[in-house]
Amino acid sequence: MSEKFSRLSSQLYGFSCKAVDELSEFNGRGVLYVHEKTGLTVYHLETADPENLASFVFRTLPEDDTGVAHILEHTVLCGSQKYPTKDPFLYLAKSSLNTFLNAMTYPDKTVYPVASVVPKDFYNLFRVYADAVFFPLLKPAAFRQEGHRLEWDHQGGLQRSGVVLNEMKGNYSSPESVIYDAVQRSLFDEGPYHFDSGGDPHAIPDITHEGLVKFHQKHYHPSYCLVFLYGNLPVRQALKILSREVLPSFQIRPLPEPFPLQKRRQERRIVETVYPGSEEEPGTVALAWLTEDILDFQTILVLEVLTEALLGDGGLLQKALLEAGLGEDLSPVSGLETDLREVVFSVGMRGVPAEQATQWEAFVLDQLSVWAHEGLPQELLEAVIASYEFSLRELRAGGMGLRYLRRLMRTWLHGASPRDSLIIAERLQLLKDQLSQGLPVFQQVLKKYLLENPHRTLVICRPDPAVFQQDEELEKEQLAELRMKLTEAEIEQLKIEQEEVRQFQELPDSPQAVATLPSLTLRDIPRKVDIPVSSWETQQPFPFWVHETFTNEIAYADVGFDLSHLTPDDWLVLPFWLRCLDSLGTKELSYDLLARQLALHTGGFSARATADRPLGHRPEERRLWMRFRMLDEKIENAFDLIETLLKTLAWQNESRLKELLLEMVNDWNSSLVPRGHVFASYRSAAGFSPSTQITELTGGLSQLDFLNTLDLTPPGVSRLSQQCENLTQRILSTSQAVGGVTGNRNAINRMLKRFQSWPELFSERHLSNLVEFPHFSSVQTRRNIPSTVGFHSLTLPASRLGEVGHEAELVLGHLLQTGVLWEEIRMKGGAYGVFASQSSLEGLITLATFRDPREQESFAAFRYGLEFYRDHPLEQQDLSNAILGAISGDLTPRSPSERGFLGLQRSLLGITDGLRQQKRDRMKDLKPKDIRKAAERLIASWDQGAKFSLVPQTGDKGVPPVEVQAR
Repeated sequence: MSEKFSRLSSQLYGFSCKAVDELSEFNGRGVLYVHEKTGLTVYHLETADPENLASFVFRTLPEDDTGVAHILEHTVLCGSQKYPTKDPFLYLAKSSLNTFLNAMTYPDKTVYPVASVVPKDFYNLFRVYADAVFFPLLKPAAFRQEGHRLEWDHQGGLQRSGVVLNEMKGNYSSPESVIYDAVQRSLFDEGPYHFDSGGDPHAIPDITHEGLVKFHQKHYHPSYCLVFLYGNLPVRQALKILSREVLPSFQIRPLPEPFPLQKRRQERRIVETVYPGSEEEPGTVALAWLTEDILDFQTILVLEVLTEALLGDGGLLQKALLEAGLGEDLSPVSGLETDLREVVFSVGMRGVPAEQATQWEAFVLDQLSVWAHEGLPQELLEAVIASYEFSLRELRAGGMGLRYLRRLMRTWLHGASPRDSLIIAERLQLLKDQLSQGLPVFQQVLKKYLLENPHRTLVICRPDPAVFQQDEELEKEQLAELRMKLTEAEIEQLKIEQEEVRQFQELPDSPQAVATLPSLTLRDIPRKVDIPVSSWETQQPFPFWVHETFTNEIAYADVGFDLSHLTPDDWLVLPFWLRCLDSLGTKELSYDLLARQLALHTGGFSARATADRPLGHRPEERRLWMRFRMLDEKIENAFDLIETLLKTLAWQNESRLKELLLEMVNDWNSSLVPRGHVFASYRSAAGFSPSTQITELTGGLSQLDFLNTLDLTPPGVSRLSQQCENLTQRILSTSQAVGGVTGNRNAINRMLKRFQSWPELFSERHLSNLVEFPHFSSVQTRRNIPSTVGFHSLTLPASRLGEVGHEAELVLGHLLQTGVLWEEIRMKGGAYGVFASQSSLEGLITLATFRDPREQESFAAFRYGLEFYRDHPLEQQDLSNAILGAISGDLTPRSPSERGFLGLQRSLLGITDGLRQQKRDRMKDLKPKDIRKAAERLIASWDQGAKFSLVPQTGDKGVPPVEVQAR
């Protein structure tokens, strides 16, 4: 297979080739290089994937809760020696063709990945990131902006701000984050994992700029850096850049000290903590064990399979806990944490009163003892392993490099070889061989790492509605005390520092600094849009979109049932109906047995509802999409199973319905803070069309409110059962249905043959016409939520795809998100994020903020942003950069199944290839005046817009709501 790849060299730009790995599992070849003079280590996974990825990885072990690693991750991207602008990251975000651009702080490492399908762009990104991580300017003003700073408020008092500070305040507003933090700290009494690498908001103000600089000097050195390269580009150019532009400034350092392992305890521990929640909530408990070193690959694989068998869909322990009625549903903290050197296994449950925690713990241990003695069902283990094998065969696109990076970093960072860190198939085969020989692999692991392992903790988490108020009052007291102690000299110094931050944020970069950044031109954009070869076949029982392509012997089937006859009340129930579809069970198969059969015979089954407004004068597309995939050899078995599932759903199983309902209610309530910007955006857009109203009904606050008001008594669950059964009869009709199939020709023919019988299996009756929705109008424009930061959204009418001016509005949205709004709301205001999203079908633009401490200022910034681009003509180069950034999302590679399904949706919605090409051509031809006109149009539509805010319970209570009616 070596002839497929670039030529190898034993020596290349000061790098020595240390290992060559033939990785047939990935259709790739891995080559390990080490730079002799500095010790920089590079691993290149060469494949045919055109999406090339590069990542710099550093071991950044925290020594306290100040979040220094997290703040440094932000600050290194605020200017470097070679690229001395105040935000090269933002420049790349707004002006490159990247398909991924980010940085992430883990508990023990910091990762800087970039990706692009355009080689010139890839090397630009690589150069800027290389200089950023090794030669950052780390200006004090950048540290204060990204980390924390003191500011004077309007009353002459002190207040704290900072991007990371506000981000982590939002993080600690999430009950699940608080619980996970308690679990990890309880298992690690000492060492880096005892601390929060992201930063505890109470401790973040303790880190100084000097401490930040020292942390960088200690950890960000080539000797301690791992570089991962992935894709179809040869390694030569990347090594050349490193050798000539980075490494001459460094000399090799001694290896870092060995990773400190946790000393094992000989007794279990109980830890109690509180999280933000109402007194009516019963609380959450979690039982967690410290298990094995991540470097024990075979044991970790067994633990991963065991975790899925116990806690996955229909897992043994999940089912036993739910049926015992000891709680409501599994907490998201449940699972195997493999991003740590020593792996943690946890099982958590929501809805368990604190006084029942030890009873719950005893039940968990008793159940584990049963399986350790009797073994696990063979069919269950086969189903889990089949899922692993399917994922190894499936062709994916878009993000494969990132996927391999995450797997690689689990163990390469700790001394394992890259090959050992990546491969799975060999270990999976060994496990299968052991099971076929009857070896008690899972019983042994259960006993050693869970039942006989004393290093475990029972975490009891109680809700406390006063947490936020107490934190806010404590911070106010501390700041008031600090204000009283400040000397005149310290007050003057604080004013100087505040002015430095203001100047850093407001003064533009010099033309000379901007000129240092590498750039693309519009000629670098691929001229033609990608056009998959697909077509309709209408001689079937209902129309099918056929996408014939190589899929590595995997077949994909999509069916879209018509939902145009559903009422608003039906749409409210629909998300729960969807939740039940593969989790309720059938009349013959309980839900756990159904989960096993789905894993054995399919590679996955999913369903979702969509409501879209097609282009032209077509009626709205409201559909339920069912999607399933299977190995070619299992097409018949998969169809048998899916047909049986849809025909025999056990809606009479009301005990299971209640379990799923409790789980769904908990999931939605816990998602409010992490996804606050989504809830706010859906609500602000809800009044513009029936489609946006449906999106809000099924995915927004209306759905959350509906779930929280459902009657959980037996009569209430019985009524819900009847509603769902009635919905089933009305949804599963092939009248007005459409379908899609993707695979090789033989697989396509076999799938189409099976679909021939669906009109007989499912009603063909014609249902009522499109249901008209009442106009959505709400005078409520704000809602309090249990958080210390807010989320704010504004939706304005805009143009649709194909209309004159649409492309200019797309680019204007990109300019807003990466320009003025970034500076005003994120840099100055301290919000963690700001977004500008557009619906090309609806003709809307939504501006939204994430973890934002300011409300009125952010809405004012939305208006200011539009006025800025109306009143300040763009330079042509700035416009070209924005066009590049706006187009980058269209270049992400698609997997075969994604290409097939996307083609089907485009055809239904009137998005022709001609329109797609027209959009690209128009974007490339935009002039500065077009952006100005787009800003003018959006300003003119301001009074027809709608806004919505989710605000902290403890903040802004005195501000009256502003009534904004949607049109």
